[in-house]
Amino acid sequence: MGLACILGLTACLTFGGKAIPAQDALEILDNCDLLKQLPPNSFIQVQPTSMTDLRRAAMAGIGAATGEAIEKKGLLLEWPQNGAARKGLWLRRCAQFEVAFNDRSNWTHLDRFPK
Repeated sequence: MGLACILGLTACLTFGGKAIPAQDALEILDNCDLLKQLPPNSFIQVQPTSMTDLRRAAMAGIGAATGEAIEKKGLLLEWPQNGAARKGLWLRRCAQFEVAFNDRSNWTHLDRFPK
């Protein structure tokens, strides 16, 4: 739980037993929307074969990088080995998160929601 949530300085969403500040919750939703558009093979991290291959490897693993960004904001994800399975699980988790986001009863201090 973030300090801003504990102190009531910002609107916070409670999901999975964790308080997530509104700004982080909005970023999670944005990243979840991005996941929908990405191919399943991008959900697996790719190791570059050389320094010149770094950009290609980074772009190939954009789904995995987006998942890491989502987790840093507070939404825990499962990481199966298969890219298609990973995408499916993450999209279901995102859908659950969106349902919770849209339910006012999961929020505290809504008067402090970012404008």
